[in-house]
Amino acid sequence: MDVFGNRIPSEGAVAIAKALETTNRTLESLNLYDNEIGSEGAAAFAKSLKTNRTLKGLYLDCNDIGREGTVAIAKALETIRNPYWK
Repeated sequence: MDVFGNRIPSEGAVAIAKALETTNRTLESLNLYDNEIGSEGAAAFAKSLKTNRTLKGLYLDCNDIGREGTVAIAKALETIRNPYWK
């Protein structure tokens, strides 16, 4: 799903991430390029990556996730159970 350039704020990213964490069984790719998810949104996606086994691609370019968001994603990828993220 492509939702790039929609100015999705961190609150929206948190809601999307929560849905990925709890209800996603079909979405394989999510393109959030050029939104406004920030580090809070990135941290929420990091949490969802730990349990989501369906998502194969997550694109967060140009979202100003900063060091905190980058570290959260990196740590999630270290402990991930999804074979597509290894």
